Amino acid sequence: MADHYAFARLTHNSNGWIKPSGWAHKSPNKRTFEADYGFGFEEWLFNSDYSIDDYQYGYVESLRADRQQHPLALYTFKYAANRRGKAERILVATIDKWEHIDMWGNATVDDQIIAWCDTMVNDVINILGNDTPERQSTMQINLHAQYPEGHTKPLKNIRFKLNKDNVNYLYDKNIDVSPVIKTGFFVTQVRSRKEIHSNILNILR
Repeated sequence: MADHYAFARLTHNSNGWIKPSGWAHKSPNKRTFEADYGFGFEEWLFNSDYSIDDYQYGYVESLRADRQQHPLALYTFKYAANRRGKAERILVATIDKWEHIDMWGNATVDDQIIAWCDTMVNDVINILGNDTPERQSTMQINLHAQYPEGHTKPLKNIRFKLNKDNVNYLYDKNIDVSPVIKTGFFVTQVRSRKEIHSNILNILR
């Protein structure tokens, strides 16, 4: 069991973070990307189609290279389907070892990430439909596809081995992270084991 975990928020998703799931359960807070565009770049995080040489490529909003030394504990805020009221805070998964984009950016991977842009656009169109938010959302994907390295919001900024030895998917267990997480925004909080409530600590191993 790790001594510290970096808690990082994901956009809520009802498809196991394989493809976007639409507006339901997303944050209504207009200061968040998901509230404006109906999706988050994290929604493809566990889609095995986005892999190269056994590495899964995804996006986590709050990651910074200085968090590299800590295993990740990913959580989400699940609002009611109508996006009103208080959200549930739910643990999604842990990732023991991962790499930031600063460590793996290269031309071959960058070209593949740009190629993935089309499938991401199609997924957003399929879930949001052909309306103004959909058009704005696909424009966002195309914009960030142009910045595979070093940009604040590239299409992919994390890679990791997607196997049971490295990733523990916990969402179906509905573990509440309220004792640990104090903010609804996409920031990373590093917490020691002593700070983590016992019902969470028993899962993070």
